[in-house]
Amino acid sequence: MTTESRKRLQINLNLLKLKLEYKANNTNDTNKANEKEKPK
Repeated sequence: MTTESRKRLQINLNLLKLKLEYKANNTNDTNKANEKEKPK
């Protein structure tokens, strides 16, 4: 395996992680917003 392809793999992994974190954060924000909207 060349260092070039290893670098590319690492970048792809990092991007995937970022996307997952972003999704998780959005979900949390949405849940919080929904809880606020709900009348107690």
